[in-house]
Amino acid sequence: MRKKPDTTKKPSAASLRTTKPAPIAKPKESNTKPPRTRKATPPVEPKLSMDEIATRAYFIAENRRREGRPGDEHQDWLEAERQIRAEAAAAPSKGKKRPSTK
Repeated sequence: MRKKPDTTKKPSAASLRTTKPAPIAKPKESNTKPPRTRKATPPVEPKLSMDEIATRAYFIAENRRREGRPGDEHQDWLEAERQIRAEAAAAPSKGKKRPSTK
């Protein structure tokens, strides 16, 4: 008959060696977050009313004709758009209150 294998093994010399314990991981601090960077937003173009541009172009054309300067309707229209955009950029934002003058 066969002998039964020995199920109670003794630890070998290699398994008895001590190993360095794994370093303990520090918990991450939840309060420490990297600073948020703001994305650059393009400047907001003012909405131009076609009626407003047309009225301004009309008055520019009238002044041009009265003074006898050369030009055409297209140049008047472009000049009207430029003036309105410049005025919108120079105007204070709508959210701010102006001081009252009494």
